[in-house]
Amino acid sequence: MTKKQKIIAASLGLISVFVALAYVQVNKALSYVLTFKKYVVNKISPSIIDVDVYLGLNNTSKLKYKITEIAADIYINGIFITKLRNYNEQIILPDTTSSLSMNLKLKPTEVAEKLKTDAAALLLYPDKIILKYDLFLKVRYGILSFTIPYTQKLSLAELKKAS
Repeated sequence: MTKKQKIIAASLGLISVFVALAYVQVNKALSYVLTFKKYVVNKISPSIIDVDVYLGLNNTSKLKYKITEIAADIYINGIFITKLRNYNEQIILPDTTSSLSMNLKLKPTEVAEKLKTDAAALLLYPDKIILKYDLFLKVRYGILSFTIPYTQKLSLAELKKAS
């Protein structure tokens, strides 16, 4: 084996080790723990409900990465209500729990119309109102980009207890 071939072999070996280590860390990043933390009502009236929703993302990996977009589809009792988007870049530090936020604005009359019910009925029976969100976190780590999906269901009563 010539010196040039040895250098090429050693370089390929180092690249293989780097790729393997990166693969392990990316898989750890995908084994995140996402929890509902709280919500803050900014405004509630017959014409608008404006709420900030906070989630906790526990990054169990050694990677520092960026969330470039948060997208969520919101359902109530299985009926699609709205989409949320947050394009604010958020840095996720290694081995920590980071706070993610989204703003939700709804018109109660439109929600009641989609659900084919009275808006007051939504508030009278909170345990029968099931909120589901399909969340998609767009992650960027160096030149790698991937999406982390997450789905959660909880009743309106559980949501009230959480905050």
